[in-house]
Amino acid sequence: MDITITLEQQDWWRFQRYVERELPKQYRTWFDGFWGSMLTWMVMGVALLWAFNQVSEFHWPSALIALLVFVFIWLLAILNMRKLRRALEPSATG
Repeated sequence: MDITITLEQQDWWRFQRYVERELPKQYRTWFDGFWGSMLTWMVMGVALLWAFNQVSEFHWPSALIALLVFVFIWLLAILNMRKLRRALEPSATG
């Protein structure tokens, strides 16, 4: 008995979306939820406000340059994930 299975690109995309959505749920902790994020951002906010109050002369151009560097790194990470996803995509010819 022979079984023939035909998979198309749309099937792969559906599976990829399923894996991307379900896999992180297996490794979630309380810290990854809403209250963990809220607590983290509150601590970071208080720490930054305390640091800014300690330093009387805050240099905004330096802060903007540092922000641009982190935004650039974030964009590169997103683009690399997109390139990796496309590299693993099956071709139309199989």
